[in-house]
Amino acid sequence: METVGIRELKNRLGYYLRAIRQGRAFVVTDRGKPVARLVPVVPSGEETWPPDLEGRMWELAAEEYGLRGYDSVHLAAALLWQERVGYPVVLATFDAELWQAAHRAGLEVWPEEI
Repeated sequence: METVGIRELKNRLGYYLRAIRQGRAFVVTDRGKPVARLVPVVPSGEETWPPDLEGRMWELAAEEYGLRGYDSVHLAAALLWQERVGYPVVLATFDAELWQAAHRAGLEVWPEEI
């Protein structure tokens, strides 16, 4: 998720609102510390992926954790969920590669050992 400072947001509000309408999301910072998230509103009945899921999925795939396909999707979704709710998320998997990647990424993993 991209970041934007309060002053920049205030000075270029129209630009950021257009970007949000196009599906981008931002973390608003005050002196470098996150204070808010700006995300597009999804009309009820419409389901969409979070705007940053696809980018994070590819980042997590081969580049960072050596994951492929749905394993990268599962890890990206768990990390995004943990980030959004602000509580620890437990990823349950019996796949050794996904288990190790989730553990390295800082998620709680079940079972405790594989």
